[in-house]
Amino acid sequence: MIHCEWIEFNIENDLITEEKFEEMMNDTFQAMMVDENNFPRYIWTANYVVIVTKRIKILEEVELIQIPRNPACS
Repeated sequence: MIHCEWIEFNIENDLITEEKFEEMMNDTFQAMMVDENNFPRYIWTANYVVIVTKRIKILEEVELIQIPRNPACS
């Protein structure tokens, strides 16, 4: 489901707020797609689509990959 408002989530024991995410990505939040547990799978910012990958081995690990979007063509 796609949400246009921020839904807070945890990475290990760290709560990720909209402000914290925007600081991490150096970009502004626009929308997010979440799974059935309200964990984000994709986060759209002004300049990127961020793919959120959750891996659980011994410790929970989350990878954030930024992909440029809406290239400015002259």
